[in-house]
Formats: sequence, C-alpha cells, structure tokens
Amino acid sequence: MNEVITMTPNTSKDLFVLANKVKRGIPVYLDLRRMSDNQKERILDFFAGINCGLGGYMKEIRTDFYYINKKLFSLDLFLMSFQRMFR
Repeated sequence: MNEVITMTPNTSKDLFVLANKVKRGIPVYLDLRRMSDNQKERILDFFAGINCGLGGYMKEIRTDFYYINKKLFSLDLFLMSFQRMFR
C-alpha cells in the first residue's frame, strides 16, 4: 500500500477518517500548526488512545507536525533504541 495521508483536521469527522486510515495501516501525517493549544492537546490525546489500542506509535516530526502509524516497528524506533544501548 503506497497511500500516505497528510491532513489538518477541521472537524471531528476528520479525526475519525484519519483514525480509520491508521486502523487500516495507512500512515498519517497530522498537521496541527493552525490549531489552538487546547485543540492540539485534545487531538493528540485522541490519537494516543488510538495508537495504544492498535499497538502503533506517533512521532513529532517537527513542531506541531506528527507521523502516526499502526505498525509498532519502525526504523526510527529501532535506531533510537540502538543508540541508547551505546550511550
């Protein structure tokens, strides 16, 4: 599957669309740069719950821009844990 979604959610419907994409294994880039701090916190809490239930992960790529994926294994996580072993 080569699909990747990048979206700034505007409604709660958008959040459910993105959650279903993650559930199906489609990586999502979540752009929260235009959101208030309160909105960001609520959206991140929502996706933290989704990721916890799916065994996925969420990583902040840059300020207010997140990568979310269902798959637990990623090269980034592997490299981070590898680097910790040699500190």
